[in-house]
Amino acid sequence: MKRTKWTTLADIALRRELAGPAFVSEEAVRIVESLAELVVDDQNFKNRPWDGLTLISQIRERGESLSGYIYTADGRARSLIPQDREALDRFVELRSAMTDPGEPGWKVCRFRIKRADMSVSLDFEYRLSRRWEISDAQIRQSVADLE
Repeated sequence: MKRTKWTTLADIALRRELAGPAFVSEEAVRIVESLAELVVDDQNFKNRPWDGLTLISQIRERGESLSGYIYTADGRARSLIPQDREALDRFVELRSAMTDPGEPGWKVCRFRIKRADMSVSLDFEYRLSRRWEISDAQIRQSVADLE
C-alpha cells in the first residue's frame, strides 16, 4: 500500500503549547513512522476493509495496555488491535523518547490512521489515564473525523 502522507510529531508539536525538546526528537518521529508501517502491514489490518483506525495505548506504573478499533465511513466499527506485540513495545519506546529526564511522560496516546491519505495523527494525555476509552461516542467522533 502506498504511503503518501505522514503527520509527524514535529507537525503535531506546532499545535501543542508546551512542546519540550524530546517531544519533537528525530527518534520520536522515527518511532511513529515505524509504528504506522507496522500497524498498516499487520495481518489484523492488512486485508480488512477500513477507512480509519484508532489505537489507544495506556502506560501506567502497573503495566501497559493497547486497545483499538477500525471503522468505515458508513459508521461500521470493529474492535481490533495489531496481532504483533511489537506495536505495544513501540508505544513504550515512543513515550520514553518523548519524555524529558525526571518528567512522568504521557499516560495515554491516541494514534489514528486515515486510510484515504495514510495520514497519522497522535494525541497525548498527561493527567487522565481513562481519556479516550473506547465508547460509542468515540467511534462516532472517529467516523466524523474521516470527513
